[in-house]
Amino acid sequence: MFRKVTSNSAWLVAFFACFVPYLAIACYPFLVSSNQSEPLTLLQGYYLLSTQYAWLGLIAVPFMLLSLLFSVLPPRWFKGVVIAIAIFMLVMLKVDILVFQQYKLHINALMIRMFFEGADEVFGISWMSWLIFIGDVALLVLGLACTVWLSTRLLHSRAKFVLIGVWFALLLSTQAVHAYKNALYDDEVSQFSNNWPLYYPLTARKFIYKHQLVDESIASKNRVELTNVESSALNYPLEPVNVVAKNKQPNVLFILIDAWRYSDVTPDVMPNVSQFIGKTSNFTQHMSGGNSTQAGIFSLFYSLPATYWDSFHASQTSPVFINTLQQQGYRMGIFGSAPLTSPPLSRTVFKNVKNLTLQRGGDSKSERDQEITDEFIQFQSEQSDKPYFSFLFYDAAHGTDFPEPDFAKFKPYWERVDHILLDNEFDASLYHNRYKNSLYYIDNLIEKVLENVDLDNTIVVITSDHGEEFNDHKMNYWGHSGNYSDTQVKVPLYVYLPDQQPAQIDYRTTHYDIVPTLMNMLFDVDADTSSYSVGYDLFDDNESRDWFIAGSYYNYALVGKETMLVVNPGGHSQQFDRQLQVEDDQPVPVDVIRSALGDMSRFYHR
Repeated sequence: MFRKVTSNSAWLVAFFACFVPYLAIACYPFLVSSNQSEPLTLLQGYYLLSTQYAWLGLIAVPFMLLSLLFSVLPPRWFKGVVIAIAIFMLVMLKVDILVFQQYKLHINALMIRMFFEGADEVFGISWMSWLIFIGDVALLVLGLACTVWLSTRLLHSRAKFVLIGVWFALLLSTQAVHAYKNALYDDEVSQFSNNWPLYYPLTARKFIYKHQLVDESIASKNRVELTNVESSALNYPLEPVNVVAKNKQPNVLFILIDAWRYSDVTPDVMPNVSQFIGKTSNFTQHMSGGNSTQAGIFSLFYSLPATYWDSFHASQTSPVFINTLQQQGYRMGIFGSAPLTSPPLSRTVFKNVKNLTLQRGGDSKSERDQEITDEFIQFQSEQSDKPYFSFLFYDAAHGTDFPEPDFAKFKPYWERVDHILLDNEFDASLYHNRYKNSLYYIDNLIEKVLENVDLDNTIVVITSDHGEEFNDHKMNYWGHSGNYSDTQVKVPLYVYLPDQQPAQIDYRTTHYDIVPTLMNMLFDVDADTSSYSVGYDLFDDNESRDWFIAGSYYNYALVGKETMLVVNPGGHSQQFDRQLQVEDDQPVPVDVIRSALGDMSRFYHR
């Protein structure tokens, strides 16, 4: 048995030596950030190539160690187990490539859960996408067969130890480079940290400063960073929010369209909404608090940055706004076309709302949109002496779904969505036309809603959770969750108020402003707005909104009017202009950073 274990272990070493370079070259493409506009320096080129090899090899190490548990098996069986584990790694990294190319983020627990809860609904995976993916994996497995053959040839050669030595040396050197540059507060290499999955590069500032490898006083001059906020138990709201109802208690209706592109609210695409705009306050420079559903909805209802999401989700704390409406006797009608469990709005925003319908039964997004429209019309028609709050969340635009051919107004359009085919060469107009057809359909449903609403006694808020991009920047960004440009965070906002004259408001507003505005319209509030919100009154143009915090699933940004500072996990930050080009000429003012850190920390106990 000892000889068997020794033989299997020796082959595993040879296989690892061959598998790592194959993993780096064949499976995971060379991912230079799409935002890199300047030519690479020599150091950046070395760091990227070497980290690709070294880090993916380090990811492979635990899988190879796991294989040692099976080293007592006969050689043929043992090799089969190792190859099966290697195929699993290849498939997972291939999936991660596709996710990164589409969303500019790596696989995480949230995306895995969303995939299993409804891959087609969330990601739009067609049979063609599956076919292409299976073909790619087949080619990877063929390459793996060659790797197995080569490892057998190197079994008794010292070359395998040379390859492992090179891998280890590159691992040490790249981490040393990162630690040194990090101590200088220089992002020459750290700007690429998001390129690789599970990558948490080495930092050693205290050690470097202690041993005077870098002069700390000189390094501190380069310091422009946002460190992660230390979180503890929530302190929300900061003080009790007591309210007294005003004489007139109107209904409140929120109509949201998931992934609604602000530039597509035109009489051609959305004739009914466009006509209704003339009766509303039209906020032309309105920004969501995020580029994803989770961040956008959170910022809307909590009026807080999405960096608080994990804490609110963990504690299942519902927002002051919804709590207040319920305490004041409002009937709650929550109608979500997409599941309220992904993201888990049922455990956050609507935690205290009884009898929630968590998931609809229609066969398509357009059918479910029709279903929630019918249910809302029935709900609001019920006789009651109590006002209602209702939330309608349309999903067809998110999935570019519409009844064909009745609503196929914009042609030619992409007849079958295959996200795997999207790249910089793809004709964006085909995809965009399909999206506009879905908006045209939703517009028809909203017309039915508005026809049945008592506008003399109802506040209507029409907006979205985030925007939608169709490769506008020619950087292969499609959809949302990829960046913080206007295409992904700027959204329509139309607020209808009974007995108030329509207006067009051209100064910047944000999702953080909606709840404070409504709270003060509906109630006499015995608490300062800042005790539960970071927003202001929508109609107050004296407040400065030059910067706001926008969130996503894994990072956040300080978004200004001409520039944005994107902060990735670990605290590394990078500044871009509105066209997503790297911008270093005008650093974000220190007082802006200080204010943002305050907003992201003051609702925690200290």
